[in-house]
Parts: sequence; C-alpha cells; structure tokens
Amino acid sequence: MVCTTCNGTGEVSCSKCKGTGSVPSKCDECKATGKLTTEKGVLECDICNGSGVVSIKCNECFGGGKLVCEACGGTGGKESDIEVPPE
Repeated sequence: MVCTTCNGTGEVSCSKCKGTGSVPSKCDECKATGKLTTEKGVLECDICNGSGVVSIKCNECFGGGKLVCEACGGTGGKESDIEVPPE
C-alpha cells in the first residue's frame, strides 16, 4: 500500500519553508531598515533592495524544501506493509 501522507514519495514538503528551501530573515547589512547611511547620503540597501528582509536557506530542510515522511519513514509505503523478520 502507498503511504497517504507522502503519496508514496517518501518525502513531504518542509513545514517551516513551505517547500521553498528558504525563509525570510532580517537583513544584517541595513539592520532591517532597508536604508544605508553612506558619505553620499541615505541610500536603499542593495542587499535587500530596500525591503529590510532577505531570504536565507531553511535550517530545517537545509534548503532542499523536503523532509523524510515521518508516517512511512521515507519508504513510501504504510508501516503495516513493512515486513519485520521473525526473531
């Protein structure tokens, strides 16, 4: 039988990054203000394009966007289908 949680793939989308592999974070360069003070005046931060937010690699899935399905342990089948050898 196929695992209904992962549809037999053995993987599920990461819940932290929603499968994108990246998560938003405050821009360190401009301290999340979107602006940089330079000798030429106040400029838009070129790292975050003035938004104050950058995307960083998700630390839950390490940027892959997928995690091993906990329902089937990554096998893609239901746990009841896995044969356990006799002792």
